[in-house]
Amino acid sequence: RRMDRRRSDLEGKKIAINGAAGSLVDLSAGGAKVACSVEAAPGDFVNIDLPEKMGKVWGWVLDISPSEADQSPAMRIQFESPLSRFAR
Repeated sequence: RRMDRRRSDLEGKKIAINGAAGSLVDLSAGGAKVACSVEAAPGDFVNIDLPEKMGKVWGWVLDISPSEADQSPAMRIQFESPLSRFAR
């Protein structure tokens, strides 16, 4: 998972996690890092509406980093199934 190619060019794009607004930090075939203030805990199963008509995916919250000044907490999510549009 850590070796997956990351799409940092999508940083800041709007997403939704369980319907709550957020933004993408980075995206890979196996997961994403997002900034979102949705109520979640490590191990929770969440759905993510990805940007640019990439569709909806589901995955598990791995961890949540504390919020920095005026920023939403950063949440790492592992997808249930890898995104097929990314080469590993």
